[in-house]
Amino acid sequence: MRRDAEIGDYLTPGQSCGVVAQLDPLIVAANVTEQDVIKVHVGMKGHAVLATGQNLSGVVRYVDPVADPGTRTFRIEVLADNHDGLLRAGMTADLRLEGAPVLAHRIPADTMVLNDKGLLGVRIVDNNNHVRFYPVKLIDDAGKGVWVSGLPKTIRLIVEGQDFVRAGSLVDAVPQATGNTP
Repeated sequence: MRRDAEIGDYLTPGQSCGVVAQLDPLIVAANVTEQDVIKVHVGMKGHAVLATGQNLSGVVRYVDPVADPGTRTFRIEVLADNHDGLLRAGMTADLRLEGAPVLAHRIPADTMVLNDKGLLGVRIVDNNNHVRFYPVKLIDDAGKGVWVSGLPKTIRLIVEGQDFVRAGSLVDAVPQATGNTP
């Protein structure tokens, strides 16, 4: 609670006399892009890490049906328990939502190439030692590599020389020593 006025103060109409904050549950609010809002729905699980390093979990309780005209983003709210009252309102948080599971690989960013049609992908070696191009979808930049989807469960990724071979080329693949992957 915050008191903006003291006993005996004169207030004008609409002027605040104080603020009362309900801290349990807390609402973690965030803005989601136009491309991502379709993936968010009420009931999804969310996890937030506060600027203090504290963690909290909750569920999406609201997805704004109308974009903010200035940012073209949609407000979402995650409702999180704060039974012990240790967390404060108004803190900065990094919010992550749990989506549907997807098969993904973490690969070195420099292994991605564009094919003749401009599709982003990687070159792999198939079981017959032929080069194949697989288009990928970039999921996340993890710092030490990128997460991509669109690949088979097991692959032999070309990590050196991928710019010197084309799909269909026959190669003599040399396995990379373990421990050198991102």
